[in-house]
Amino acid sequence: MATPTRSLISLILCSSIQLLATPPSPRFTIDGNPVFGSFAYTWEIDELRQALDSGINLVFCYRRDASNQLLAPNTEMGRLILEHKAKVMANLCFGAGGTFLAENISADATTIQLNRRAPRKGPGTFWIGAEAIRFESCKEGRLEGCQRGWNGTTASPHPKRLHVVHEEPLKKAVLKIKDSPNLWGYWTMDDKRGNQRDALRHVYRIVKETDVDDEGTPAPHVVVAGMSTPDALTNFDANTCDMAGIYIYPGHRNAYHTTMAGEQLKEMLATMRRRSPDTPFMGIYQAFTAPNWKPTPKPLQVRKQVADFAHFGAAALLASSWRLVEGAEALRDLPDLRAEVTQIAVDLAAGQIVLDQSSPEYPVRANAMPDLDALSPVLSFDHIPADTTFTINKDVLTTKLAPGPDGAQWLHLRFAEYADDAPQWPSIVLDGERLEIPQDWSGSGWLVLEVHNYLPVESEIGVTVRDSRGTPFWAQYLPLPAGRTSHVYAPASVLGKTVSLADVGRLTLLMRRPPIATHLAVRGLTLAPARFKRTKTGRTLSTQAPVPPGVDAHTGDPCWTTAPVLELQDATLAIPPLQPVTARIVRTGTTLYFLVESTIRDRKPLVASTTPDGAWEATDDTIEIILRNPQNGMWLRHVANSADLATTRIFQGNSVEARLLPSQSASRITDSAWFLEASFELEALDAGNTTKLELNIRRHDRQLGPLVWAKDDHLPEGIIPVGVLALRD
Repeated sequence: MATPTRSLISLILCSSIQLLATPPSPRFTIDGNPVFGSFAYTWEIDELRQALDSGINLVFCYRRDASNQLLAPNTEMGRLILEHKAKVMANLCFGAGGTFLAENISADATTIQLNRRAPRKGPGTFWIGAEAIRFESCKEGRLEGCQRGWNGTTASPHPKRLHVVHEEPLKKAVLKIKDSPNLWGYWTMDDKRGNQRDALRHVYRIVKETDVDDEGTPAPHVVVAGMSTPDALTNFDANTCDMAGIYIYPGHRNAYHTTMAGEQLKEMLATMRRRSPDTPFMGIYQAFTAPNWKPTPKPLQVRKQVADFAHFGAAALLASSWRLVEGAEALRDLPDLRAEVTQIAVDLAAGQIVLDQSSPEYPVRANAMPDLDALSPVLSFDHIPADTTFTINKDVLTTKLAPGPDGAQWLHLRFAEYADDAPQWPSIVLDGERLEIPQDWSGSGWLVLEVHNYLPVESEIGVTVRDSRGTPFWAQYLPLPAGRTSHVYAPASVLGKTVSLADVGRLTLLMRRPPIATHLAVRGLTLAPARFKRTKTGRTLSTQAPVPPGVDAHTGDPCWTTAPVLELQDATLAIPPLQPVTARIVRTGTTLYFLVESTIRDRKPLVASTTPDGAWEATDDTIEIILRNPQNGMWLRHVANSADLATTRIFQGNSVEARLLPSQSASRITDSAWFLEASFELEALDAGNTTKLELNIRRHDRQLGPLVWAKDDHLPEGIIPVGVLALRD
């Protein structure tokens, strides 16, 4: 049973969702209820009963043996599914998920080497690109006796790593389960594994042709393809699935990224609308923890993921996961998250959370995220032959290693020809084998890529930094002035929280502004000292106060009634902040005074240490005030918790060394709010004659992430002043 406070928080979130749009009835239901399911590595009867009793009405299982039991109505688990009027999504990932060409093949090749020992025997039919190939036998993954251009298709050359589909096993799997009363649909892709779009199209076609009744009428079962990142959508279009399964896991590498779901959904939905405006999506939220996926989401964080998915128009919701492999904990093992999921199911049934809403409209920025194709060449700085030519999406690229503007060896890239009808702007992947960077981030502020534009006109480039597994973790787009060397800065203050330098595996460059010919030269990544990137995104005025307030965290001083009020915001902007935070600033002579009020709506107390052990700044709920003097680069950082622990540090320019100042601040907690009052002398920043300072104010919530006054899209997690405080008499 939910506590009154828990119910109030749920009502606030659910009401926020409902006010955003007037939704139609959901297109996808199970027994008249919204689709609310869960993944699992495998299921056992007690776990299945636990999930169904918690409101889950759709289950998925990675293990084929357990999945078959769920689908069979004559088994114990199959009968339980029937009794609860639940459904099963079958696993067909083998269809397009793992077998690809091990080498380039010509149009007349009669033996074809695959990457794995599949199939085990012949004869059979493979689909590669738009071509069907009939083979007689298979040995050690080598197809022999191939008849090219089978069944009226055209024999064509195909590149290495192109994914293929074996038709007969896929048809057999569908025929075995298609008539199960427990079947809801099919899961056909578990994230991107390369160039799979053609393979997914064939899987979708084969499933639809096979899953029919005796009269040939297609069954209503839903084909879902999983996508976890914007670049995974290179495998998506209207002919690959009925529904996209979008999963975004904010808790990973020991940091919880509160803004991740909302911001990444904006990018992915823009791409989806461009390719298939009417295809719905399934929102898959994180409800687990694993060695590389920590910390464990808190109940309110799970609800916020659900709120973001619902706000952006999800047609179904699934949890990941109920049970995972050994070493990971999921809903089966996490009773607080399980209770939250149960309450969400209640809210869905009551109509307090509504699925299949009209998604808010965001501008579709063409090619805002590179639509990377596996056919784009992967080049290593150490293994590039001279004057190599590639054809990328109909655009001709020439590469070579040659002296750059400083005489050292740079990688030169020339796009001499652009095709007007190319499906995307040209891109290239650079392998990071030669990135010899120290493993220690300390003292470094930026990961830097140098790019030189040899053209007499301005060009533009997009850069994505990826880890050793190919997952993107930072991207930036910037203009390249004519005839100059530019620097792309990836902030170490952000990346260092979630990725080590050993993980920097490769770069992706996206050439922009066709049809201008391009000649660029790039050099490997280096580390640069910390420095500030000034971004003006907020502005306020300090108010002169004839009588200074007392620094006691009380609001009764007359100056606070006339001071301007600043409202901090949730960087996702998907729903109103759960905990509104405001700030006020006044000035008396050379002293600045701040009053910050943070509304308390948590069901648990604020996290506040009472011993200054040096770790509380990273573990507690805190309020942070940052001021920087742009004239001399000096900056001040004040951090305080609700137990009156506070530190004030002064930094000089790029130095990572700081000196401590006596902290003048006080905290006070009431039943509804936390108040912080603090004062700072302008002399501490040598700002006696300064007319303005750079400013930011943050409320770090250890459950929900940061709220900020001045939002910076480029550095949402960086400790960078981004607002402007005008000092006026």
